[in-house]
Amino acid sequence: MHVFLCLDENSRAAEVALRLQEALAGRPNVNLLPRIKSHTSLQSILDMAADRSPRLVSFGRVEDACCDQAFRHEYNEEIALLAELEHRRWNAERWLAGWRYGTPSSKAKRTNEYLVPWNELDPSIQKYDREAVMSIPARLKLAKPPMKVVRKSRT
Repeated sequence: MHVFLCLDENSRAAEVALRLQEALAGRPNVNLLPRIKSHTSLQSILDMAADRSPRLVSFGRVEDACCDQAFRHEYNEEIALLAELEHRRWNAERWLAGWRYGTPSSKAKRTNEYLVPWNELDPSIQKYDREAVMSIPARLKLAKPPMKVVRKSRT
């Protein structure tokens, strides 16, 4: 389970994340993801708590989005996280449909060599998942009626 904490203030997001981490202690399948808008002393506090359970990982920092790689759309924290979540979703879909890990992959045997955790995937497959996530805005525009990604403006 992933709990995204999107609050207007960094300090409030950090406080809620730390309180939830304490309340959910010992739950290994929970990830807390507070949005921290910029690198501050709060980030170092969250980093100190990152190795406890549930796992605590911040996202959405301006610094992460304002690097050369992000402008070329090759990689950023949000895309990496969404790609990993998409791989987990795909794994769950396959497992529930009766597929199992097996090499080489075989549709007839319902085996697939990529039914592994994200960190065990070949980098080329991780790249494939990142590219799939990056294509979402373009796919939304093609929908009938057209859709778009909407983000709350900060005015």
